[in-house]
Amino acid sequence: METILRHREILFAAPHPDTNQARSAMLMLVDVEGIEQVLALTNTQLSISYDVTCVTLNIIEQALLELGYHLDNSLLDRKSVV
Repeated sequence: METILRHREILFAAPHPDTNQARSAMLMLVDVEGIEQVLALTNTQLSISYDVTCVTLNIIEQALLELGYHLDNSLLDRKSVV
């Protein structure tokens, strides 16, 4: 099966008890099937590359929300990295 990579940035909203949500999420996502690369850029900004044939951004975001992370989903803050 062909790999189709997408690169995105996920932003986390404050306040949150975990002041470094991006790093915590990175550690949780690093071994997930389909995630090729994940890097905490700041305390609230996560860069992620994933194979859409295995996992989607919606699935990743839903998993983070279910684990209690606070995502910043404002349209102005959503970034797509090419």
